[in-house]
Amino acid sequence: MKAFLADLFDRMGESPYAFVTRGDLSMLRPLYYRFHKGKEIVDLFKTLRRILEEYGSIGAALEAHYDGDIREALWRLRKRYFGSNGDRLIFFFPKQLPSNPLKRWNLYLRWMVRQDTIDTGIWKFVKKRDLTV
Repeated sequence: MKAFLADLFDRMGESPYAFVTRGDLSMLRPLYYRFHKGKEIVDLFKTLRRILEEYGSIGAALEAHYDGDIREALWRLRKRYFGSNGDRLIFFFPKQLPSNPLKRWNLYLRWMVRQDTIDTGIWKFVKKRDLTV
C-alpha cells in the first residue's frame, strides 16, 4: 500500500486536487494495487473529476442526493456516477442488495460525520444516528 500511494502521489505532483481536476489521468494507467488495474484506477479518477466539476466536493455531491436516508443517497450517487463503470469499480461501489451493509462506505462516512480524536466530523448534514457501523 505504501509503495502504491508513494507512486500515485509522485504522479499527481504537488497538488493532488489540480491533478484530479486538470491533470493527465492516463499517467495513472501503469499503476495497479492488488487486483485493481490501471484502467479501474483511471476510471475512478475520471469519476472523481466529474463529481468535483459538478459539485466541487464529494461531500456536496452526497448532500445533494441525501434526503435523510444515507443508503439511498449512496445508491443514487452510484447510479449517477458509476452506472457503466460500476462493474469495474464494484469493490468500491457494490451493487444494491437489500442486505448489503456498505461497510467501506459506512466506515468512510463515520470518519467524515463523527467528530472525535480520530474522526474529522466535517460533514454536518448527515446525522450520526443514521450511520451503520
